[in-house]
Amino acid sequence: MNANFFNQIAQLDFTGNLQLTIAKGNDSNLIVSVLLNNEGCGDNAKNLIPPLTFNATPQEFDEGFFEQITTPVQKASGLMVDVNRQQKVDRLF
Repeated sequence: MNANFFNQIAQLDFTGNLQLTIAKGNDSNLIVSVLLNNEGCGDNAKNLIPPLTFNATPQEFDEGFFEQITTPVQKASGLMVDVNRQQKVDRLF
């Protein structure tokens, strides 16, 4: 079996720790939760960003998982990086 899962993760543009939790759901479904955590962001508002949670069959995950997570992960990452950058600027003044 030759999967490209980690190559696709590497292609995501994010800063921080991408946490995936996978559980077995009903029938043959999987429940997958994706949470981005950036410890470099000092604003506690980052903790209010909810995880992405999906409930689908393994085949559905194979067909569209990365298309579903790419934009939200990149937006959350950019937000946390921007907040961290702004906090550094604010400390200068």
